[in-house]
Amino acid sequence: PLPSGQKQLLTVFLPAPALQRKIKIKTLEDYIERYPNGWKKRLQLAEILYANGEWERAAQQFSHVVEKHPRNLSARLLLGQMLRRTGREGEAVAVYKEAVQYVQNESTRCFLSGMTDLCKHRVDTAAAAFAKAAELEPWNEIFHRFRALTHMYAKQPVKALRAFEAALEVNPHDLVSLTHGYELLVEFGCLDRAEEYVNRVLEAYPTDLLALKRQIKIRCRKGLVHGDEGKTTRGLIRRLKQLAPDLPMANEADTVYHFYRGEWTKALVPLESAAKNATGVDGWYAYCLWLYRTGNYETAVRNVLKRCRMLFNGETDTKPAPAFYLLACDILAETGEKEHLKKIVREMLGLFPGDWQVELKAGVMLAVHFQEYSRAQRLIRAVCRSHAGNADAHFAYG
Repeated sequence: PLPSGQKQLLTVFLPAPALQRKIKIKTLEDYIERYPNGWKKRLQLAEILYANGEWERAAQQFSHVVEKHPRNLSARLLLGQMLRRTGREGEAVAVYKEAVQYVQNESTRCFLSGMTDLCKHRVDTAAAAFAKAAELEPWNEIFHRFRALTHMYAKQPVKALRAFEAALEVNPHDLVSLTHGYELLVEFGCLDRAEEYVNRVLEAYPTDLLALKRQIKIRCRKGLVHGDEGKTTRGLIRRLKQLAPDLPMANEADTVYHFYRGEWTKALVPLESAAKNATGVDGWYAYCLWLYRTGNYETAVRNVLKRCRMLFNGETDTKPAPAFYLLACDILAETGEKEHLKKIVREMLGLFPGDWQVELKAGVMLAVHFQEYSRAQRLIRAVCRSHAGNADAHFAYG
């Protein structure tokens, strides 16, 4: 979760186990305290803090490196990425524009131009800039990858998949391209190719939790939940639980397994237990989602309203998350709970002002269920302007 409460899927390579990272951070901090004018160790510290999720501290260290060593393009790019991902897009633009003066390479200048456009939500212009960079340096997977991510952000799945495939031609084990490419292949119904992507991830990164969860889900969707194949699937679930015993994805994998075995009552048990003991939103999200999917509408409504009330009133240690409110809208709309739905839409708009997903969902709910067309048009039109390449927004506005 970002400071705003929003969630993003971010692929981060962890350079070492948590304990080793903690020791390394302490060692580097001690060194920097003794030699504050150096920049190489500070850059190492910034990169480890970035991988550790301590983005504010990492940004401070990257800023120091850029100040001491202004020609260090790697530090500038990582600083810009962190600022953009944490919603400080104006500061990120300044970082990218400053970097241009130190770059002679035309492809890199195109890339920096694309990053600037991305910060300003000019996704079509950004994608064109990344495409130009990739044309100049077709062997550079980063240019293909950012083009793909931009198309994905703009809800242009066909273009995104083609760009991910171009990145994978350069590096067949590019984790970002395999991870997001999988999502698009599933969306297109290409399950065999999606499974190939997952297997490639696990070949290179055997303990990748998301890939392991996806492998389990694919096996379940294929019906490999009985006999010897079922035992293999259960073995994968046990491995996931060993690697991540406290994460909701382990319980959700158990739920998927029982769901495809037709054991719907048993399917909800692990998620219910996880939700009751959860400190974050994820456990509750998964539980409510699967209540909804298995037709337990009354229980889904009761639980989603209870959690929304707790989040809104600050009764938990967790910040409200847009994803949970978006799910609440879908559940309440499906079950005809219009009075509760209107209240949730109002709360959601107040909690997450300017969030395009929230504004789009609220606009659709207001138009379809309450015939508040003028207000709905204002909300969706704002999304169309800020995210001009978003096909869903334009379709809803139309």
